[in-house]
Order: sequence, then structure tokens, then C-alpha cells
Amino acid sequence: MRSKDQGLESPRVQRRAVASPFPTAGKPLIPPQVFKPRLRPKRSDRSGRLGQQIRDLRQVSNLSAGSLARAAGVSRSMLSRFESGSVSPSIETLEKLAGSLNVQLSRLFSDQIETRSWCFVPAGKGVVVEFGNAAQGHQYELLGHVLCGRWRVQPYLVTLGAYAGPSAALEQQGVQFIHVFSGGMRYRHGSEIVHLRPGDSLLFEAKTEHGVEAVGNQPVSYLSISLRPRG
Repeated sequence: MRSKDQGLESPRVQRRAVASPFPTAGKPLIPPQVFKPRLRPKRSDRSGRLGQQIRDLRQVSNLSAGSLARAAGVSRSMLSRFESGSVSPSIETLEKLAGSLNVQLSRLFSDQIETRSWCFVPAGKGVVVEFGNAAQGHQYELLGHVLCGRWRVQPYLVTLGAYAGPSAALEQQGVQFIHVFSGGMRYRHGSEIVHLRPGDSLLFEAKTEHGVEAVGNQPVSYLSISLRPRG
């Protein structure tokens, strides 16, 4: 006799899908994207001191930011960036700002001692300025500013990166003096090329076309003093 259970199929059990309390279980975890906040440009101490000096002089002169910006030929937003220290103004803009504030250019230096005939700038507290025609890898640090009779005297500490490109050809009134501290470079004056090394000096009439021709495989540091007629 065949058993009653023989030939009978067990009913298929249908399980109802239940949501897992761990929805990511069994799936490869993808690490979340790391959020990196957008950083503001780093403000240099020198630019910060310069910006504070510009703001203080503007407020003492009872000038609004808009008035000073218009007088200096820059936008109000750019003046704000100067005052915050996020951007360093060019030497041309510095001169316009000083003129608009009715002060000598050297007055824009912070932490300085200044008289009509001399200007003291402590070590490391010059102002890095930008020239519109400066080549990449060239940095100019203004170390003071003195008006002497009908002359304007401005010393710069110039730093050139290794293999920095040539500077723009300059033609200016007055006299230029260069003294090399470190590194080597070729400097042109008119049709002449002068090889300058540490300890070398060069004095020349600036109205003849001149500028850095080439830099070697080491950074160059030199003092450049310009003597220009007051304009």
C-alpha cells in the first residue's frame, strides 16, 4: 500500500520580503566624498601690514573706500582686497594711493620710523610690490622711499628664481645701481651684456634700455637702487 504521503508534493513556501534594517549589508560600501572647504588665499604678514596702513590712513583722512578707489584708479572691491592684505598692489598703484592720501610712499610702510630725510624699515618688513611688466619668477621688495630735492630714491631687494625668464626692457630717466648678493645672472645695458656674480656691482644711466637677460641654475638676490626725477 502506498503511503498517503507518497506522490504528494510539499507546498512551496512563499516568504514575504522584509526590508533589512541594514540596507547596505552585503553591498560594497562606497566611502563618502570628503568635503574640503574652499580656503581663502593666504595673507602674507607684509601685505597685511600694508593693507592695515592704507585703511588707517584712509580713515584718518575721512575718505570713504569708494572715494579713495576712484582717486587711485582702482575698483572698490580691489581696494578692499588691498586693505585686507589678500592682494599686493603694484608699485604704480601704491604711488597713486600715497598721492591720494597726501603722504609719501614710505608712509605706507608699517613698523617704520620716518622723517623727511630718512626712512628706516626693519629687517623682513619691506613691502612686496608688483610691476605690470615683471617676468614670472621675479619678486621686488620695496625697502624704503626718500624724496631728496628733485630726486626720488627707491631701494629694492630683488629675488629671481632659478632659470627665471628675462625681464622686460626698461627705459627710464635717472640712474640705477645694482649689487648682487647671491647667484649669477646676465644683465643687458643697451647692446652690452654684463655677467654679474656675488659681490659685483653695476651703475648705469637708466634711460638706456636695460634689464635681466638670463638667470642661471641658482636663485639670484640683489639690491637695486633707483634714482629718478620727481614727477
